[in-house]
Amino acid sequence: MMNPYRQYKENYITTASPAQLVVMLYDGAIKFIRQAIEHINEKDYESKQKKLNKALDIIYELLSTLNVKEGGQIATNLQSLYLYMIRRINEGSFRLDTAALEEVIGLLENINESWRQLARQEQSAGSGSAYSIESSNKSNYNGKI
Repeated sequence: MMNPYRQYKENYITTASPAQLVVMLYDGAIKFIRQAIEHINEKDYESKQKKLNKALDIIYELLSTLNVKEGGQIATNLQSLYLYMIRRINEGSFRLDTAALEEVIGLLENINESWRQLARQEQSAGSGSAYSIESSNKSNYNGKI
């Protein structure tokens, strides 16, 4: 028998709008980086790396779904920002620099707030998204950012 919490979570994900899915990805990356910072402070470097790898996987997924051709300047800016975040996470991991990781959290939180607003607008309008998310090999997305 499936755990009720897990079943609820799976149902929430499968019925979420594209904007809600992006919010979940950002939330996950933020959570994993925060956990990595805790592991650095505890000098648990193996766990730190596991959490940062999860955060990097999310950012690479966000990067891979960008459609620069259709997304124009916004997609190009996001692409540059994601690449910067990846670099800062790697630097923070290598140097055990929690300030670099905190910087990435701040960037993710700022962008995520825009996605939250979009998700709230979609929900209050009761309609689907005005955009779609491009499919990648690692996800079930079916559109473009």
